Amino acid sequence: MKFPNINHIYIVHCESLTDRYEYLKKVMTKFFPEDYYTFVVNTYKDTLTDEMIHQYYTLDESVRHKELSIINEENNLSPTISKASLSCGINHLKIWEKIANGNDDRVLILEDDILFLEDTLSYMIEIMAEIGDEHDIVSLEDGAGLTIETMGIEPDPEKTIHKIENGRMRCTGAYVINKKTCVKLVQLNKKRKFSLEIDMQLWLYGALKVINIFWSDPVAFAQGSQKGVFKSEIQEQKIAIDKQLVFDNRKCICVGLTYLQTAISMIKNHSCSCLFFNINSLVNPEQYSIKILKEDITVDNAAPLIKEHFFDGSIEVLCFGINDSTILEKMIIDTIIVNPKIIMCSPENDRFLKDRYELVDSKTGVFMRKDLKSQEEE
Repeated sequence: MKFPNINHIYIVHCESLTDRYEYLKKVMTKFFPEDYYTFVVNTYKDTLTDEMIHQYYTLDESVRHKELSIINEENNLSPTISKASLSCGINHLKIWEKIANGNDDRVLILEDDILFLEDTLSYMIEIMAEIGDEHDIVSLEDGAGLTIETMGIEPDPEKTIHKIENGRMRCTGAYVINKKTCVKLVQLNKKRKFSLEIDMQLWLYGALKVINIFWSDPVAFAQGSQKGVFKSEIQEQKIAIDKQLVFDNRKCICVGLTYLQTAISMIKNHSCSCLFFNINSLVNPEQYSIKILKEDITVDNAAPLIKEHFFDGSIEVLCFGINDSTILEKMIIDTIIVNPKIIMCSPENDRFLKDRYELVDSKTGVFMRKDLKSQEEE
């Protein structure tokens, strides 16, 4: 198959990360013609030369600070940019150069740690049916745990593409970009070399109204590095759940799609049993210890259903990937049935979790029970 209104798919790939290639090659071969996608290997942090860096980037810290200040991120990012981020940015730029000088009107760009969801193909068809000339860049992933709701936008069942007025880009793991925007970005880079991580650079230009940034809702892809499925070469301080915890009862719960791949990783890598609420698990129930409940989770039934299947409520990880925080609050705060070691959910839930849980990864939304942190320190 081919997606409507997408001429080609480019995958930013690092050859040394073979697990990513094996996964994506299998998916791409299954669904797309071989001439419809290209794995692009341009540069990697360990092979990046000074000449290549200075062709596209400035390392002037004052320039970087000024540009970060425009998007109010000067206190959240380091004064210098890492080699991994430089390499990532250059890889995207070189694809943009190819599009700017080629015949494709619009392309899909994926990073090699991206994950296809159960509904990726149908979501993409729906999203691309809506796309128009005004859509310079459309972010298609769940990067950084950001949703349209976090931007103050109400979901609209009649609409899949939403303009982000402050120009923010989620991440660059999966996005659609048109030729005119590639031309513009390449010209901007020639006039003024980039100083920021590539998603932040796009946010800067979105904030300055140089380009228009849109997000899809629903998202069509998930971030493999942020979900703990793949090692991230950029997020080197990313929490590794399997290193933080001693697994006792090996139980986890998955609600919604946002953290689905984390649950699958727990099942496959740590032999955890898992309770899924009204979603397909993407793993074989005959091979692994899983249960799929067909009931929709509600404030009233969440804790009783968990108690029914995991009688003591003692679980390792709760992957809570839906927006209704009242359900989570009822489960964790108003009952004593559910007491997970780790909760993966929106960072906004810190308002009611903070007494018992510490937010250890604010981008992805990872909370650890405070008594476990105390045991570690001892």
